[in-house]
Amino acid sequence: METYENIYQSKNIKVKIDIEDKIYEIKSYIVKKRENFSNGKYFYHIKFEGLSNKQKNEISRFIFDNRKIQSKSIKTKI
Repeated sequence: METYENIYQSKNIKVKIDIEDKIYEIKSYIVKKRENFSNGKYFYHIKFEGLSNKQKNEISRFIFDNRKIQSKSIKTKI
């Protein structure tokens, strides 16, 4: 996840993901944080909790289908 907001690493968060007009609200926590000083953005490695197999498959399928394309249909909100 990439954002301009500095989030504490131990913080549990809810991430909303919009994939092709399906909104997923997923409990997650931050595993690792990295700062990119050149553009002021923070990069986070997050781990999702409580996803069903159906949700995992839908998200994985979307990522697999669009991995070579810069997709604007993925929007994340904290």
